[in-house]
Amino acid sequence: MVFYWILAAFTLISTIFYAYIMIIILKHSELRDTAFYMLNVAMGIADIGNIWSVYMFHRIRQASSYVNSVYLLFGTHGPLPFMCIERMAFFNLTQKYFLLMIGLNRFAAVVLPMSHKWIWTKKNTLWVILIITGFNVVYVVVLEIAGRAFFQVKNNTERTLQCRLENLSLYDFNLQYLSYLPMFVALATCCIFGIIIYKLVENRQKLKNATSYARTTYKIELRLTICVFIHALLLVVDGGTSVLIFFADCLHQTCPGCSLPAILSHTGEETTIRVAIVNDIVQDLLSACNPYLLILFASQLRRKVFWFITTSATTTITASPRRSRQMTRFY
Repeated sequence: MVFYWILAAFTLISTIFYAYIMIIILKHSELRDTAFYMLNVAMGIADIGNIWSVYMFHRIRQASSYVNSVYLLFGTHGPLPFMCIERMAFFNLTQKYFLLMIGLNRFAAVVLPMSHKWIWTKKNTLWVILIITGFNVVYVVVLEIAGRAFFQVKNNTERTLQCRLENLSLYDFNLQYLSYLPMFVALATCCIFGIIIYKLVENRQKLKNATSYARTTYKIELRLTICVFIHALLLVVDGGTSVLIFFADCLHQTCPGCSLPAILSHTGEETTIRVAIVNDIVQDLLSACNPYLLILFASQLRRKVFWFITTSATTTITASPRRSRQMTRFY
């Protein structure tokens, strides 16, 4: 229990810092006009919404029967069950799709540098954000209309609640979608980053005779790639543990006597609980790590966030003896 309180405190502090980072990005036009940062703002909203949906309707609710009783005061049907199922699905899905888009943004910057600017324009970035958001809004609305969320009282004595849909087939589909999508996005992102890393290694071999501008650009892309790649690794763990937990739950519910997968059957339910704890930790890290990664690897944003700290002058990049220009570092 103490461990989860520490985890919750970390998430709360990270949420406040995350909100501050997003305000800084929206405040400064040089950041706001950049696709990479605006995609991170969109994902930030999804990150915060996702993790606090988990806390409100899963961890806190499961930890206290008193909370369950309070929720039941509003009825078994209504906005709270809707938020428990559909709101969490909305933020969870948008989080994964935006992470995939950020990976594609880095792919275009590294692999297709000549086309990157016209692919990821302000207008196109806005359309990507609106399409992902709109698609998931339609999904959860259809889910509610066709399935209708409600609280199921599992134990009348302890008043234990479960979030369910009246349409069980739709409930199972949604659960599988939420479980398998992280794995799909993780695999797709890893493939994208495999190509990016190959291209970065190839570009590094050409830096010996490159200009200072080319060297700086290489460092920019390398740092941003590392930033998003760490996020992708967390997504791999999140997806893997989610699938294992989903598979174990399905076996317990539909076939109590069936054997679990090898990774879960070694120590039975104890290992399943440990996998669930790992999944909880990764969910918090996945939703809270982005502001720290951006501050660590993006010096342009770091200077705006820590504006009260004295920084060095803008780097001057000299392209040729007769031509020089000021370049704002974009990492």
